[in-house]
Amino acid sequence: MEDVLEALLSARQRDSAAASVSSRMSQFSQAPTPLPSQVSVVVSKIEAEDVEPLLSAAARSERFRFLEILRTMFGGASETHALGQKQRFRLCEVVVELVDGGKLASSKEAAAAVQCVVGELDTLTLRQVAALIESVMAGLKTCGSRATAGAGGGTSGAYGYDGASLSLLPKLTMRISQGSFVNDDKRQVTGTDFRQQVLEKFTSLDWPEAIAVRIITMLREVSMPQKVGAVNSKLLV
Repeated sequence: MEDVLEALLSARQRDSAAASVSSRMSQFSQAPTPLPSQVSVVVSKIEAEDVEPLLSAAARSERFRFLEILRTMFGGASETHALGQKQRFRLCEVVVELVDGGKLASSKEAAAAVQCVVGELDTLTLRQVAALIESVMAGLKTCGSRATAGAGGGTSGAYGYDGASLSLLPKLTMRISQGSFVNDDKRQVTGTDFRQQVLEKFTSLDWPEAIAVRIITMLREVSMPQKVGAVNSKLLV
């Protein structure tokens, strides 16, 4: 995978150099016809199923910076072609998996990766938004419960589960409530119903007390203040 990572950064450097030349030329004459992005060319050759091993390799590597690779791939993935749409969704999903699994270098890098995903949510279909919500909930259910059972030990990795991916939920639930989608069972699901079901799950899940503030903040952001009391009640048990 390192050869692909190298190709991505090399393409990014060539695009940056070409943009600089074009900018200088435009000061003296009509700007030349822009050439296709080299990053887009490289990304177009990456299958959606290869996104996870690529990002995982970048997260482990000492040669490549994870956030640089992530931003480069987002920048090269088409917003209109089917492959690009699959790549964008998979990039978002894998970031959630890596963040919740403690696989990035630090909690600071994890928070920055989540913010990269926030900026891409409007490019996803509502069905993809629903799937990403399920991924965030799965992280809370599995990683959060394991951290609780481990008496503060957390998950394996650079840091324990800190609920960083939960900051995606306010925008995700806002997006999903704007329409409806067909689920895996071929049934039409309204976004508002799906949003309500997701938020109802919070009081039934086990999660580390350390992330209680993050959950309360998230519930307030999605206009569910009545659930904050339920969360507080769990802390007092």
